[in-house]
Amino acid sequence: MWRSLAPVALAVCSVACGAGGAAVPPKAPEANPDEGPPGLVRPDAVAKPSGLGEAPPGVLPPPARCEGFSGAEPKDCAAGNFEERLAAALSQSDEARDLALRCLEGASEAPPGWVRALRADLAPRECGDVVVGSEAAIAGAARDLADTLIALGVGARLSRSVQAPPLPPPPFDKAQFLKHFKEVLSPWVVAQAKAVDGLSQVGPRLSGYARGVVAIEAGLADLRFVEVARKIELPEEMKKDPEIRETYLVALEQALEPRIARGRDAALVGLGEFSKQGITSDTRLSQVRSRLSELYAGRRLDALDQLLLPPLPPADESSAALKVAARLPAFYALKLSASPSVEDPKLLRARLERGVPPALWLGSLPQGTSPELATLAQRGLFHLGQVYFWAEPFARAAVIAAPEQDHTAALVSALSKVLSRGPRNAAAMMLGAPTLPPELRDVSALDALAKAKTPVAGLAELDAAYVRGLSPPANDPAFWKEQATRYQRAEKKLDGKPAKAKAAELGRAAADTEKELRRQSAP
Repeated sequence: MWRSLAPVALAVCSVACGAGGAAVPPKAPEANPDEGPPGLVRPDAVAKPSGLGEAPPGVLPPPARCEGFSGAEPKDCAAGNFEERLAAALSQSDEARDLALRCLEGASEAPPGWVRALRADLAPRECGDVVVGSEAAIAGAARDLADTLIALGVGARLSRSVQAPPLPPPPFDKAQFLKHFKEVLSPWVVAQAKAVDGLSQVGPRLSGYARGVVAIEAGLADLRFVEVARKIELPEEMKKDPEIRETYLVALEQALEPRIARGRDAALVGLGEFSKQGITSDTRLSQVRSRLSELYAGRRLDALDQLLLPPLPPADESSAALKVAARLPAFYALKLSASPSVEDPKLLRARLERGVPPALWLGSLPQGTSPELATLAQRGLFHLGQVYFWAEPFARAAVIAAPEQDHTAALVSALSKVLSRGPRNAAAMMLGAPTLPPELRDVSALDALAKAKTPVAGLAELDAAYVRGLSPPANDPAFWKEQATRYQRAEKKLDGKPAKAKAAELGRAAADTEKELRRQSAP
């Protein structure tokens, strides 16, 4: 049986590994959970790159829509206050926004290279190299902005790699598959692997945010190899044999593991860099969190997205400054104002739309902080911890005193206390123990809120049960029985159909788990 399967398995496994000896991913490195996984060289240890040059063979050309994000400064640019013009530009979308931003490229109020990098970041990801140009350089740009220009160009090319794989169209037999692999798929795989490997090597030469951009795009490109390999179908005569199919799938997953580990490690490096910038809203961030959570379902990076909290009040955008704060990506806000104020509640609330200023999670609130500012800071820190499954922001949020009678702040504080006992960061969670700390099951602070007659009692009940469920004891049906009871209580206390439906769904899942565990333990 194995002799009949071997040619096909070896062919597909070479896709999983990247094809060709030079393209096989290295063994996943050991990681320090405090720093994120290594595998990228320190930026000061490698020469800084210069320009983008030609895209590697195999990388798709920029799509036609990228043409709308290139060109010189328009001749009819309006004069006026820089902040107001920036706010007006950011209020638009797509090509119209880019056209308005081009008018600001020469503005003295922005650091050299800032507007060009912002344009490339706001354009579709695959268009970054079109926006920054082949040189990817602006005279006088500081190191971090110069690096970002390079990163956005390289990242665009990485995002266009491992796309549109020429998979064999079924139905086909073994001979047809092997012919297609040799003549079509194998050359494509080799070209893509070389392109990804070459582009990825730029990342270690960059700093901060720029390194994060390349690392995330490189991780996503590696993980696309996994998707390609899993989409390849077996020849018809093999697909019908359950034993052959099972043997093949086992062999494939073993071959995929190094590529998955490499993509994961690169992605975690990128997440570490993004977290330092306080970034909470970014397309790359959303995509990589989703992909990692799919691959590591038992340790989902996005698990905390399921928690329920009352919404923040809408951001005030009544002035140009507030519009800019609400719409400017976090990295660019820091470059435009090196020491952003975190003492203005309206400005901080607007900034929380895109990120959490590092000044907030690195420093401490001044004495006499108003209750409004304290609750906003608490919510910002909580959201940062939630996005990255990061204990430090939770710990900082937990020590912010909740204003009296502010039930939402009390709920955030109680949740923060529990979650501060969780993994130190995403790397610690994904590379450490296979289960989350049992301390997460101590939800006494949330239980106290759930028992009180307040507007957040139902939310506290549901969130307490959900957090407990992240770290269940092994093979304990009594635990899941209690979980089901907790969700039933939450359903009764919650307002609104969506929240009630969620509690009911989670309760049914807990009850099903209890039944299955009891069935398995029955003599």
